[in-house]
Amino acid sequence: MALFFKTRKPKQFEYIPRYYDEEKEKQEERKQRLGEAGEEGRRLTRGDLRRQWQHSTRKNPRSKQSINFIVYLIIIAILLFIIFF
Repeated sequence: MALFFKTRKPKQFEYIPRYYDEEKEKQEERKQRLGEAGEEGRRLTRGDLRRQWQHSTRKNPRSKQSINFIVYLIIIAILLFIIFF
């Protein structure tokens, strides 16, 4: 009797995620660069890594401070103009 009523197995779900992970891409690039540097015999010191990290993460804070200062001056000038005239 079991031969007549065979149940099918469920279809397998084959999902391949397709998305771009920029952070993972950068991490792989860094690993590759460090691997190549190790092959050349150059050893990266803690100071070298710190300088590379600071250079990549820092974006000229001076220019941002000066822009903020100019915006604040303009806002104050407009408020003073409105109050006195």
